[in-house]
Amino acid sequence: MKRIQKIGLLSLMLLLIAVPAAAQDEVPRFEPGDCVFEPSPNVNVECGFVNVPEDRSNPDSPMIRLAIAHFRADADTQTDDVLLNLDGGPGGTSLEFAGLLHQLFSATFAAGRDIVFFDQRGVGNSEPALNCPEFTDWVVESLAGDVTVEEDRAGYAAAAADCFDRLSAEGIALAAYTSAENAADVNDIRRALGYDTVTLYGISYGARLALTVVRDFPEIVRAAVISGVYPPQANLTTETPANTDRILDLLFADCAADPACNAAYPDLESVFFDLVAQLNTEPAPITINNAFTGGQTEMALNGDEFVLGTFFALYYTQLIPEIPARIYAARAGDFAALIPLIETYVATEAAVSRGMYLAVTCNEEFAFSDQAEFETGLTLVPELQSYFLRSGDFGLVCADWPATSDPVENEPVASDVPVLLLAGAYDPITPPRWAALAAETLSNGYLYTFPGFSHDAALAGLCPLTMTAAFIADPTTAPDASCIADLGAPAFTVPE
Repeated sequence: MKRIQKIGLLSLMLLLIAVPAAAQDEVPRFEPGDCVFEPSPNVNVECGFVNVPEDRSNPDSPMIRLAIAHFRADADTQTDDVLLNLDGGPGGTSLEFAGLLHQLFSATFAAGRDIVFFDQRGVGNSEPALNCPEFTDWVVESLAGDVTVEEDRAGYAAAAADCFDRLSAEGIALAAYTSAENAADVNDIRRALGYDTVTLYGISYGARLALTVVRDFPEIVRAAVISGVYPPQANLTTETPANTDRILDLLFADCAADPACNAAYPDLESVFFDLVAQLNTEPAPITINNAFTGGQTEMALNGDEFVLGTFFALYYTQLIPEIPARIYAARAGDFAALIPLIETYVATEAAVSRGMYLAVTCNEEFAFSDQAEFETGLTLVPELQSYFLRSGDFGLVCADWPATSDPVENEPVASDVPVLLLAGAYDPITPPRWAALAAETLSNGYLYTFPGFSHDAALAGLCPLTMTAAFIADPTTAPDASCIADLGAPAFTVPE
């Protein structure tokens, strides 16, 4: 909510920062400021902003401010380069969790390295932040009511259009909020902090951004670790139905192949789709903690929302083992079992600056999308057509947002920069085949898939953390991957 409250000050901030780019120092400037998190004791961290042009193609562009946290390692262990974290989304914030992430990174794969976290342009604590309270209002309203498919589609499209109109009226150059400008921001942060090279660490959209940096500024990248790989040649707007079909099939097949899971939850696939149909006919009343409002919301849970909650729960490796049990509990009438799934979806969505998500997605995905291909994808899972229509028709939500004409944003990245690609077999949104696509044109790429792991594969276990540490220490050598042989399908939760 803090970011949403900042919207009221946005016009004032734009007046303060709307200094022509040509008037700025040639080297980007770092301005010290307060940290938005509580640093751990005895940690050397400096927070603040790096000023960059909003639109580098416009010599009269105003400057915008990127919020960063710069952690320095102990002098006696410090290495020469900096590890730079690239968050997902697009539109996900890093700084809110920078203190905790620094502890994890420095204790595992980034020991002895300076580490930088930053909120990308348009995100979180950076200025301006492309938040969309219009979207928040619609989500809160739709969660609290039994909304039809048509009402949901119209409500989301109207919220996107209203957000676009307001941000445009505030003078924000929405066409400049792209991966290419984000990549140039990475280079400017490097310059402002005085580093010759960076080691990139990116998850999800952060992986796509890392590939963009490798493409546009290969000379500054020592190495890159990417997980939940989202390459430019993949298309989120048309491939999500196929990806959803794949992950549900994997969940059902793994439960059926596990004697204990199959005995406790037989014919899970039929039970799941029967429950979707039941809830779409007769929604179930539940009360959730609503991350958008900070309070509780009484909602009538329909089948499409149940699918959405299941899909987002599949993002997290630690939640996957519980999903069959929760499906069966709901089948028996215990709909409270589905609350953690729905709350996971709401919390994930609330953490994203929606305007930045739409700016990147409409610019770089919908611009290269075929509406007929999306409609064909709807037939892959007939039982989920209304779900896909509610959540995935970017032909509606991108109607007003800018679309790039640069074909490079739809092309593979070819490079000899060392890249470690980590994929989770259970990743619902960026499947392992996308990582394989990216690896095809990375001559020094090392690709590994982790059974039972999901979108958070890089951080979800000792095996990928150990491999990441080995690669960052020596990116010219393939890490020891023998630990993968000890991994397998999820250990599903079953009654004792």
